Amino acid sequence: GISTNKPRIYTEGLLARLDIQPPPGSVVCPDDIGNRKPHPESLYRNCRELHCAPHEAIYIGDHLRDIEAGRRAGMYTIAAAYGYIEPGDDPQLWGANTTALRSEDLLELILGPQA
Repeated sequence: GISTNKPRIYTEGLLARLDIQPPPGSVVCPDDIGNRKPHPESLYRNCRELHCAPHEAIYIGDHLRDIEAGRRAGMYTIAAAYGYIEPGDDPQLWGANTTALRSEDLLELILGPQA
């Protein structure tokens, strides 16, 4: 699932260009909820739509507000230390359960060491 603070019109355009396969089972934008991240409302909605409990989910975020939302929701959090990181920002200080330095690190962080 995807939880974003981008309005739906921009999110849908971006997802169409990315053509992620299979497509996300849940996409929640600020248009869909009353409270933006760092409030966990969007993450709770993702979980409802994906039929899982928040404590069963992993939330990956590239901003402090993402990690705050994930922690408030009771999710395991991974700080993405790549992407939209602002100069001088330190993802290691966001309080995530762990940090991915590169997108290639996510597989091992989520599934464990692969043989």
